[in-house]
Amino acid sequence: MNAQIGSWLRERLGIPENRSSEFDRDVPPGVGWAQTLGAVLVALVLVQVVTGIFMAMYYSPHPDGAYDSTYYLRNHVPGGKLLYSLHHYCDSALIAVLGLHLVSTLIRGAYKRPRELSWLLGIIALNIVVIFGVTGHLLPWDQKGVRSTEVRSSFPADVPIVGPYIKQILLGGPDIGALSLTRFYALHALLLPALLLAVVAIHGRLALRHGPAPATPVGSPPERAGKWSSVLLPRQLIAAGVAVLALIALSLFKPAELEFRYDTADTGYKARPDWYFLFLFQFLNDASKLPLKIPSWMLALGVPGAVMTFLALAPWIDRSPERKLTRRPLILAVLVVLGLAVGGFTARAMTTLHPNATPEDSVYGHLTKGGEEELNPAQVQAGKMAFGNVKPVPCSACHKAYADFKVGTSPDLSGIGRHTLLNEVTGHPNVGELSFYERFKAYVRGDLRPKDASGQEKSMMPKYPVESLSDVDLNAIAAYLSQDPLLLDRQRRLGL
Repeated sequence: MNAQIGSWLRERLGIPENRSSEFDRDVPPGVGWAQTLGAVLVALVLVQVVTGIFMAMYYSPHPDGAYDSTYYLRNHVPGGKLLYSLHHYCDSALIAVLGLHLVSTLIRGAYKRPRELSWLLGIIALNIVVIFGVTGHLLPWDQKGVRSTEVRSSFPADVPIVGPYIKQILLGGPDIGALSLTRFYALHALLLPALLLAVVAIHGRLALRHGPAPATPVGSPPERAGKWSSVLLPRQLIAAGVAVLALIALSLFKPAELEFRYDTADTGYKARPDWYFLFLFQFLNDASKLPLKIPSWMLALGVPGAVMTFLALAPWIDRSPERKLTRRPLILAVLVVLGLAVGGFTARAMTTLHPNATPEDSVYGHLTKGGEEELNPAQVQAGKMAFGNVKPVPCSACHKAYADFKVGTSPDLSGIGRHTLLNEVTGHPNVGELSFYERFKAYVRGDLRPKDASGQEKSMMPKYPVESLSDVDLNAIAAYLSQDPLLLDRQRRLGL
């Protein structure tokens, strides 16, 4: 039966009967788990394609509908949270595995003749996957997506002469808006998948044609350790299956968060890059403090560009037939320097960056079990009453809130329960360990107030001890101030 099927396929595909199968070729000694990364990448790409297709069925690429459609998919569509999380985590996994694959290829010298084109396609694939992440982050139209896109687009925009034109092409205007979202969606859902699938297909075809790279120098007599189907194929299937199952398990036990809707009023929110950009973020931050002032756009674009150019030219820079890493000092030095730089800057960034408010850690999150529940309408209504009547001074005497209280001259507190609070307070013991709800409560009570250089409190706000404001009323006010101001404003405009 199998022979008949094979004969039928060979006839339809035009494969000669006497041609030996590339899937049953000999493999050289030393081939092991390191050579399974390519199969893992193919599996991850397929996961991204499948999850992306299902997500696109619910997505609305417009600022008025992008967040709501993403929120609906994640929280209300059966299996939507798994789809959203799997797509989210698979993006990081693709970059991590691609990076390991390229490093492994460098270490083994597998970029050498006749595999130069395979190496170049791997470099192209890495850049496509990074652009996938950059374009995909904007699509939910949440705080992280819009704010990080603002920062990233600022670097090419600062390039002399051509910068404004680059920004116009990227964003469709001077600022991020509806056209920016449409362009990023078109790139993410149409152009980039086609490019990536083409690159992966050609790369896979070349990998099958040339087979795994041997450990011996180029031109040495080939050594064989067995057949591909018995030595490498089982490991590739196991590695790909374990990778996909691990991502599914991670998605089930720790679903990826959708941050709050983009809100310009959250002035405390600082764009925080994804893990694979942390090193560049910290490098730019440290470089800005040096006496020699180099434009940030030059460093942000020039340093990664120089590294990618060197990697792309590695087969022609390192033209010796030697494959042993210790006998290739230039490649070894580059790997060590890049490893130390990326690892060091990443570790430094992770220890210095302040967290932003998310549905999991925020005043809103405290009241909704990490965003898994809706705000209690009765509690919200009670908070509205308390906001206008609390003693000794009603909150509404100084502060505005939504469309309910409009006369205050102090900052508008609409949606403050979704905002990043008091990251700048450094003199309070353990302030960095306090949740955003604990910071909110301590600020209202008077236990956590920003101070000037002389130690005097900057805030003129009265203190509200438990005797004048019970915990029940304080939580009610917190619930009232945790409503989505943009959603409420839209509902009011629509008469809902």
